[in-house]
Amino acid sequence: MPDTSPILGLPYIQPAQAQKHVTHNEALRLLDVLVQPRVLDRSRNAPPPTPAEGDRHIVGPAPTGEWAGQAGRIALREDGGWTMIEPQPGWSVQVLDEAQEVVFRAGAWTGGSDGPLQVAALGVAAAPDGFNRLTVEGPATLLTGGTGGHQLKLNKAAAGDTASLLFQTGFSGRAEMGTVGDDAFVVKVSADGATFHEGLRLSTGALQIDVPVTGTAVTADATDATAGRLMRVGDFGLGGPSRRLADAGPTDASIASGAYHIDTALGSAGGPATVARGSVQHNRRAAAGGETQILVVEEDGGGIGAGTVFSRGRAAAGWGAWRRLYDDRNLVGTVSGSAAPFGAVFERGGNANGQYRRTACGGQWCVSGAIAVASASVALGGLFRSADVIWTYPAAFDAADGPVVTGMVADADAWITLVSAGATQAVFRVVSAVSKAAALSVRLTAQGRWVI
Repeated sequence: MPDTSPILGLPYIQPAQAQKHVTHNEALRLLDVLVQPRVLDRSRNAPPPTPAEGDRHIVGPAPTGEWAGQAGRIALREDGGWTMIEPQPGWSVQVLDEAQEVVFRAGAWTGGSDGPLQVAALGVAAAPDGFNRLTVEGPATLLTGGTGGHQLKLNKAAAGDTASLLFQTGFSGRAEMGTVGDDAFVVKVSADGATFHEGLRLSTGALQIDVPVTGTAVTADATDATAGRLMRVGDFGLGGPSRRLADAGPTDASIASGAYHIDTALGSAGGPATVARGSVQHNRRAAAGGETQILVVEEDGGGIGAGTVFSRGRAAAGWGAWRRLYDDRNLVGTVSGSAAPFGAVFERGGNANGQYRRTACGGQWCVSGAIAVASASVALGGLFRSADVIWTYPAAFDAADGPVVTGMVADADAWITLVSAGATQAVFRVVSAVSKAAALSVRLTAQGRWVI
């Protein structure tokens, strides 16, 4: 018969043994230590200075003094000394100062906080399964980095796999975000958990949005100028039909910059005189002033022509007058108007009577062709003259302000004198120092105003 039990090493009472109580008490002492075992700590390398009877410790890894050479053993304080108990593989002990259970395996005591905990599945208030290895049931789940940061990482083996967050209703998918089937980040939604509609896709160098963007993040109407909002196609006339100024409001300090149009038949006002329809580019710098408008004519009732450009500006005192911009179409053409011209800047023309030039400010110059004067042989004192000759201007002058007429004769001994100058013609003579029986060639110039 063996002396001790095979598991706990408790001493057996032997046949015909004297003082059987000694063996029995030794077995009870070991049971007192090993049944429901607990120790005060497991980090001491030397006995405590004032141990109490019955105190137990797991000796630390580098023991000294009375505990020298006893690393890992259970030290029991009894009868004023220390008894060392050799642990067996699989023994478990509660460590009171750590509030955890440790197990003796592979020659060392290990607990849950000593290394990574690996389990096949884990359920917190719910049962895990073969697919959902970690299942948590509760009102919230907290992952915190304490005083530092924290990352939640979802890793997939290959680009074609899925790494995503799936939001469900009744365990049926309704929204998903992550990398699904490739490495682009997507956000998609579903009404039934089967068919998903992708709303946003973000890949390297590109952001793709496949649904209309609505709400307070976008402009509320075609003239919503709220700072920070996304602008829809067509707002302020960009990328879509422009709004009439009458629909957008007054044209001073109350509408935002953008593209508008005027249509007098529909109630628009404020455009240049005679302009029926046109597009307006409005630029607003500040509420108190600093606005400009550029108008391109579409239809005009005064002969201006489509495509003509006007501009004006507004300071604190109000809008200035519309000013027409001149270009290669109307810099030279038919002039009209006076203080506010509506035709070209310069006009030129001619007929059998000569050539003329007009300016928008009212000036006019006429030049005749070569005028043949039959002779200058009529005695005039000691001189000779021609008969009176009439030159009809190629363009009429203003009747209230006749022109100045000058001329030259292609003969060194002759010159011209003016008899009269009216709005449409001038009467002149050729005077010569000697009698001229042959024809003389004369050229004349008239300078004045065609309009006052």
